[in-house]
Amino acid sequence: GNGETIFLPGGGFMDGNALYKAGNPGFYLSSSLFEDYSTRAYYIYFYNRDYIFCYHNFRYIGQNVRAVVNNGL
Repeated sequence: GNGETIFLPGGGFMDGNALYKAGNPGFYLSSSLFEDYSTRAYYIYFYNRDYIFCYHNFRYIGQNVRAVVNNGL
Protein backbone atom coordinates (compact mmCIF):
# COMPACT_ATOMS: atom_id res chain seq x y z
CA GLY A 1 0.00 0.00 0.00
CA ASN A 2 0.81 3.63 -0.14
CA GLY A 3 0.44 4.17 3.62
CA GLU A 4 -2.68 6.31 3.28
CA THR A 5 -5.88 5.55 5.18
CA ILE A 6 -9.58 6.36 4.99
CA PHE A 7 -12.14 6.65 7.78
CA LEU A 8 -15.30 4.55 7.36
CA PRO A 9 -17.79 5.19 10.17
CA GLY A 10 -19.95 2.28 11.28
CA GLY A 11 -23.44 3.27 10.23
CA GLY A 12 -25.43 0.05 10.40
CA PHE A 13 -28.02 -0.66 7.71
CA MET A 14 -31.69 -0.05 6.91
CA ASP A 15 -34.32 -2.66 6.17
CA GLY A 16 -37.60 -0.95 5.37
CA ASN A 17 -38.01 1.81 7.96
CA ALA A 18 -35.89 0.07 10.60
CA LEU A 19 -32.26 0.96 11.36
CA TYR A 20 -30.10 -1.94 12.55
CA LYS A 21 -26.71 -1.92 14.27
CA ALA A 22 -26.16 1.85 14.14
CA GLY A 23 -22.72 2.96 15.27
CA ASN A 24 -20.82 -0.30 15.03
CA PRO A 25 -20.47 -2.46 12.92
CA GLY A 26 -20.13 -0.94 9.46
CA PHE A 27 -21.69 -2.13 6.22
CA TYR A 28 -20.57 -0.63 2.89
CA LEU A 29 -22.21 -1.59 -0.38
CA SER A 30 -20.15 -2.22 -3.51
CA SER A 31 -21.12 -1.39 -7.06
CA SER A 32 -20.27 -4.99 -8.01
CA LEU A 33 -23.27 -7.29 -8.46
CA PHE A 34 -23.17 -10.85 -7.16
CA GLU A 35 -22.70 -12.96 -10.30
CA ASP A 36 -25.30 -15.64 -9.49
CA TYR A 37 -28.12 -13.30 -8.43
CA SER A 38 -28.50 -9.79 -9.87
CA THR A 39 -30.77 -8.89 -6.91
CA ARG A 40 -27.66 -9.06 -4.71
CA ALA A 41 -24.48 -7.00 -4.54
CA TYR A 42 -21.21 -7.38 -2.66
CA TYR A 43 -20.55 -5.45 0.51
CA ILE A 44 -17.84 -5.17 3.13
CA TYR A 45 -18.63 -5.66 6.79
CA PHE A 46 -16.40 -4.66 9.64
CA TYR A 47 -16.50 -4.70 13.39
CA ASN A 48 -13.69 -2.64 14.87
CA ARG A 49 -10.33 -3.30 13.20
CA ASP A 50 -10.20 -6.99 13.98
CA TYR A 51 -13.09 -8.37 11.94
CA ILE A 52 -13.47 -7.45 8.25
CA PHE A 53 -15.01 -9.51 5.47
CA CYS A 54 -16.76 -9.30 2.10
CA TYR A 55 -20.07 -10.97 1.35
CA HIS A 56 -23.25 -10.34 -0.66
CA ASN A 57 -26.75 -9.23 0.29
CA PHE A 58 -29.97 -8.03 -1.31
CA ARG A 59 -29.57 -4.68 -3.03
CA TYR A 60 -32.69 -3.25 -1.39
CA ILE A 61 -31.04 -3.39 2.04
CA GLY A 62 -29.96 0.19 2.77
CA GLN A 63 -26.23 0.13 3.33
CA ASN A 64 -23.67 2.91 3.38
CA VAL A 65 -21.74 3.85 0.26
CA ARG A 66 -18.41 5.64 -0.08
CA ALA A 67 -18.38 8.13 -2.91
CA VAL A 68 -15.32 8.04 -5.17
CA VAL A 69 -14.27 10.92 -7.39
CA ASN A 70 -12.01 10.40 -10.38
CA ASN A 71 -10.04 13.58 -11.02
CA GLY A 72 -8.44 12.12 -14.12
CA LEU A 73 -5.30 11.14 -12.24
